[in-house]
Amino acid sequence: MVCAAETTWLVDQDSIAQYRAKNVQDPAVDGAASFWDIPGMKAGVLTGDLAWALLRFAKAKGFAIPAVNCTTTSSINAVLEAGQKLNRPVIIQFSEGG
Repeated sequence: MVCAAETTWLVDQDSIAQYRAKNVQDPAVDGAASFWDIPGMKAGVLTGDLAWALLRFAKAKGFAIPAVNCTTTSSINAVLEAGQKLNRPVIIQFSEGG
């Protein structure tokens, strides 16, 4: 488990079990069976509270959302197409210098 300023990132099965044992209540994601059930969820670019709700949902359900560092429009398109084909969220990541 990796902790940083009030955020716990789950990196193994023991960490996931410990987090779930805390029974954290989150009204934005409680009761959602799928990430599509998060109030306000839509296809496309997510920002602000909705993006945080998606990350909290993933944390509560014990799965990761891949972040792919893209350096060209071709790589961006490939990541977006993969996310669409799998019907799963993805994060497009950018950095200076590739």
